[in-house]
Amino acid sequence: MVALGVLVLALAVREIFRDLFQPSGSGALSSYIGAWIFQVARKLTFLLQIAGPLAVVVVIACWTFLLAASFALIYSASYPDGFAIQGEPRHGVSEFVTLLAFSLASLTTVGTPDLSPKPEWLRLTVAVESLLGFSLVTASISWIVLIWGWSAWSASPP
Repeated sequence: MVALGVLVLALAVREIFRDLFQPSGSGALSSYIGAWIFQVARKLTFLLQIAGPLAVVVVIACWTFLLAASFALIYSASYPDGFAIQGEPRHGVSEFVTLLAFSLASLTTVGTPDLSPKPEWLRLTVAVESLLGFSLVTASISWIVLIWGWSAWSASPP
């Protein structure tokens, strides 16, 4: 599971990097999502006016989910022994849901009292995830400002 988590993490970071720092060579995920949303919006014309902003929000949500899911997969190798857990450890699908919730809380730098990593390497991994989450928020806001700032600048008369 750790290898799958690292692979998903690498793909997510690659997509985010390509979208933010190489906008002309946009990532495959954002291109697919944008094309799909505009295709749906052409059929449901009431969505056409918000298709662009909706595509940006969905792309950012996908980035967030991919990062959280990748860290949840990484954490699954150490669950339950690598965590101080309040209550009974969960297994099966609810184990992944618990780790996904922990990962989302760590990604947003809020944290959760339900799970606390024990080993130092796991605590460091949670800290790295929090830094990535903070970077994602900053990058997302910058991306939105860049898109709408550029469109406002290019639409203004000379």
